Amino acid sequence: MDKRLEEKVRKAILKGIQATGDDIFDLSQQTDKCYVPVDTGTLKKSGDNIYLKNGTRIVYIAPYSAVVEYGKEASPVKGEYKMNVRKHKRKSYLRKDGTKVSATEVKAYEKVLEGKRPISFRPKLSKFERGPKIFRVISEERAREGQFFLSRAVLKNIHKLPGNIEFFLRRI
Repeated sequence: MDKRLEEKVRKAILKGIQATGDDIFDLSQQTDKCYVPVDTGTLKKSGDNIYLKNGTRIVYIAPYSAVVEYGKEASPVKGEYKMNVRKHKRKSYLRKDGTKVSATEVKAYEKVLEGKRPISFRPKLSKFERGPKIFRVISEERAREGQFFLSRAVLKNIHKLPGNIEFFLRRI
């Protein structure tokens, strides 16, 4: 085979693979069809379709993208966490027996949590507002089910690969 024709065939196959990669990436970015989940938009913005010299690579580089795609098992929190509690004022309150406890000043101290970890989050008040930061202590990381947004996009578009390659080969 002529070297120039061989190079043209290689480039046509590569263009077909990259066109299929574009289709897969575009579908994985669609939120209205329940592909990439959007809470803050970080995961969606971290996606990219990178052309390689022998194909294409679709990546999501958000630190939690693999957990969203594949999920994770529940796991207990190991080790200890040292937490510094600032000086604060304890509010007055009523005990169950009806006696009143007055407000007191609490000095700063260090608290050690063994087998537990504090987490913080801001609950949604509305579509555009978030509430104040809330802290909770967990002893087990909950299991998370995978959403397979990229895997589903691949399965939905992989059948286009032979047609895309044929399209670019016919243009030679």
